[in-house]
Amino acid sequence: MSELKKCLVTGASGFIGKPFCVYLKNQGVFVRALFRNPTSGPWDEQVIHDLADPERYSIPETIFDSIDTVFHLAGVAHAGRRSNISPEVYWTVNTASTGELMHLAAKSGVRRFIYFSSTKAINPTDDYGSSKQAAEKLVLELGAKHGLHVCILRPSLVYGPNLKGNLLSMMRGIDRGWFPALPDTQNQRSLISVQDLSRVALLAAKNVKANGKIYTVTDGKNYSTRQLYDSMRQSLGRGRAKISFPLWPLKICARIGDLLRLPLNSESLDKITGSEVHSSELLCEDLNWKPSTNFFQSMPEIVKAYKVDTKGSFN
Repeated sequence: MSELKKCLVTGASGFIGKPFCVYLKNQGVFVRALFRNPTSGPWDEQVIHDLADPERYSIPETIFDSIDTVFHLAGVAHAGRRSNISPEVYWTVNTASTGELMHLAAKSGVRRFIYFSSTKAINPTDDYGSSKQAAEKLVLELGAKHGLHVCILRPSLVYGPNLKGNLLSMMRGIDRGWFPALPDTQNQRSLISVQDLSRVALLAAKNVKANGKIYTVTDGKNYSTRQLYDSMRQSLGRGRAKISFPLWPLKICARIGDLLRLPLNSESLDKITGSEVHSSELLCEDLNWKPSTNFFQSMPEIVKAYKVDTKGSFN
């Protein structure tokens, strides 16, 4: 396989995309970044394009000039079963645009296509998961048809500096004193650091064993929500919680939230207290990869980034 020298990263300005571009640059790779709005960042070139509006903006073939590898991160993120995002939007951005991107990449001589999918694609329960699963099938089919080296990555919940989503909400709540200590329900969740996910993506592009494979990516540890809570609390300097908030009042509030469409509802409570465990055994075996960190070891760096965030209460 030819050497990986120049790549296109879609969704480059996101929580995963930006540190991934930093990692690629540190490995000596030329990075052309694609995203919707101009922004500064660790890339050599940037291309502005909106994958969500294909009727107005077709993908310009010139973005693949001299590119040997595409890392496709862009897409509509998971917003839950109660979101107002239509199935058409999920299909257009997550599935159809992926197919178009691959067709043009193959036509332009690109040799590798690494697709960032989701564990929600394993057994879809909503439009998001279905759109990602359909995109995975397209990637494998078009990869075989055009002779591209393709690999699909399914990251578990991603952590790292500048946290997003539920982990950020928990950290803010702890910092501001309103997020109670939940009882330890012994739930288990798989996670992966953004740094190790970056390492995996580059390995998947370089290693021929990854061609045609789907890898679930975790750091090899399973965490209870209470463990994550305690780690955040101690790292923020608040010490260990002495009492736990009972679960039953939250369940009542969640039922009310279902009726009133509030942020705390049955789905969000399940994300906090439920389990979702995955294995990276195949990935570790094929690519001879081992995670370099875990959530607890990453907390100092996460808190440091949180402190300088203008939304944090330390400022």
